[in-house]
Parts: sequence; structure tokens; C-alpha cells
Amino acid sequence: MKTFLKIITLIILSSLIIGCKSYRPIEKVTVKSDPTLSQHENLSRQLSQLSKGEKIEIRLKNGETHLALYQSHTSDLVATQLPSKTKKGPQETISKNFNLSEIDKIKVWTTDYVLTLSIPGAVLIGGIIYWATWDLNLDLDWDQTN
Repeated sequence: MKTFLKIITLIILSSLIIGCKSYRPIEKVTVKSDPTLSQHENLSRQLSQLSKGEKIEIRLKNGETHLALYQSHTSDLVATQLPSKTKKGPQETISKNFNLSEIDKIKVWTTDYVLTLSIPGAVLIGGIIYWATWDLNLDLDWDQTN
């Protein structure tokens, strides 16, 4: 029983490491994609729902992925701030524009509220189970021959 509880504890703690924030597809964070519109029009519509400074992940059609801070967008371009690659001193940002026609997917760094509420609940339930079975010598022999 203790091995089972150790495994459950390890699973719960590893889910805490994953955290409650993650990059989620933009259509799950903003408005859904409209099948009657082109990808370009859908991205433009969804980008208008973002706030300046939100963290986004941009995956280009050529396979490149960029982590950036959203600044603004026009009908053809997305203006972002990219963190610089230098390790010296305070981290600086570089302005970079991406053409909407080159973008394959955009993901937004956001809080997953279901995960945020379920992790403390799972920890609480796991703690109750662990406490309830703490050093109990349960006799599971149900032999009825008395």
C-alpha cells in the first residue's frame, strides 16, 4: 500500500511541476476559427482579442518557432518583441514583425483554470488517503471459517 501511495504522491508532485500555465492554441483562448474564413482572416480576428504584452508562441510554416511578446498587428503583419539571445546583463528585446501568410500556428501563454483547481484538490484527496491509511495494519483476510 505504501508503494502505491508513493507512486500517487510522485504523480501529483510531477503535475505541480508542469504548472497551471501553458501555451494553448489561440482559438481556444480567443474566438473560434470560422471555417468560412481563410486562415489569414481567422488569425487577424483572433489576434485582435489579445492584449499588448501577452506571451505568444509563433510557429512558422518553415518549421521555426519563436517565443515572443505580442505588440500589435495589421492586416498583414504581427509586431512582436523577441527576447535577445545574449546572456550578459539584463535581458533585452528585439522588435520583429511576422507576415501573417508565413504563420502556421499561434499559441498563447495562459492559465488553465481546470488544472489550477484540480491540482490542489488532488493533493488534498491524496493527503486524506495517505493519512487515512497511515500505518494501519489492515487484515484483508476475509475467511469466514470461525
